[in-house]
Amino acid sequence: MLKRMLMTMVLVLLVSFTFAHGALVVHYKFDDGSGTTAMDSAGGDNPGSFSTAPGWSSWPANKAPISGNGGAVQFSSPGDTLTTPDASNLDNLSAFTIMMWVKGVPLGNYAYPRLAEKGSAYMVNWYTRTDDVRIEVSVGGTSKTSSFVSRGNLDGWHHWAVTYDSTGGSNNVVFYLDADPISHATLDGGSTPNNDNVLSIANNTSGSRSMDEIMDDFRLYNDALSESQIESVAEIPEPVTIWCMVLGFGLWRRRRA
Repeated sequence: MLKRMLMTMVLVLLVSFTFAHGALVVHYKFDDGSGTTAMDSAGGDNPGSFSTAPGWSSWPANKAPISGNGGAVQFSSPGDTLTTPDASNLDNLSAFTIMMWVKGVPLGNYAYPRLAEKGSAYMVNWYTRTDDVRIEVSVGGTSKTSSFVSRGNLDGWHHWAVTYDSTGGSNNVVFYLDADPISHATLDGGSTPNNDNVLSIANNTSGSRSMDEIMDDFRLYNDALSESQIESVAEIPEPVTIWCMVLGFGLWRRRRA
């Protein structure tokens, strides 16, 4: 009985670990709480550095945090940037998914604050107008934008995601809001170019397109995740939480036996 329980827990842990990290290149939970470094939970290969000490924030007490202990980071324009040094696993991506939770949306008419950018290789940014907002993705200088979303629907926390697949043919870009696809586009960009730029989050490489919002759980995958995968990442507990749930269930079953 105990052996079977342990085997089940190991299997669940391996499955959850593989799902959460199989194609994960960068993962910032923003649970650091202080300092100017964002630890990378995708194996630790790509830690980020803040240009200035950020304002560390948290989720409201009445809302469960998306990852870790509920930390988040407040970017305050102008100039705030999280940079990740250039690395081989950030270049030559034939497909990618960029996602994050953000509280609020930028103000301004025809402003283009960055969510993430690696020079001209690839970037994701907001395209804001007075009454609405859309997301733009660029690969090698070729860009596509989502449909507009009314500002009235964007109060509080929302999950944003963009997927790109260079081999996906038509509609190879999908834009998501709260794990629901809001529009598709066709972008003939090929694999992302190799360059020496850092990966800039919440700003562009030159530091002139900053945002002034709270961000949590930034992720970069080297694959175009499906709708169901994005929904799962946005809603399921972290693998360690799943492990604790299974362990607790196993101990409960053992006591009843």
